[in-house]
Amino acid sequence: MDRSSFIIPRSSFESRCPTCRAAWRETAVCARCGTDLAPLMRLAAKAWQLREQARQALCAGDRAAEALAWARAACQLQATPRGLRLLAVALIANGAVAEAAAVIEHMPDEE
Repeated sequence: MDRSSFIIPRSSFESRCPTCRAAWRETAVCARCGTDLAPLMRLAAKAWQLREQARQALCAGDRAAEALAWARAACQLQATPRGLRLLAVALIANGAVAEAAAVIEHMPDEE
């Protein structure tokens, strides 16, 4: 797999190694413990792509159901605070205000 498939915004990838909690240094292998971070990077990149699709669908104005499906899929892969806010917006666009309120109520603080 080429390196471009790993290019993701820093804010959408967990910034610590899940094994040793060392700060992520934008490499596919943890510098401290050697853990292969490529699978996590691929998941984060896919979640980011799904969130982008959801944003585009919401901006189109007539694709709320698609936006909701993509936002849900993104949150299943990687639930970030911004991703959860996007899910809440997609829920509201689909008339699910109570579910959106529940998402917002249980949302973690942004790092």
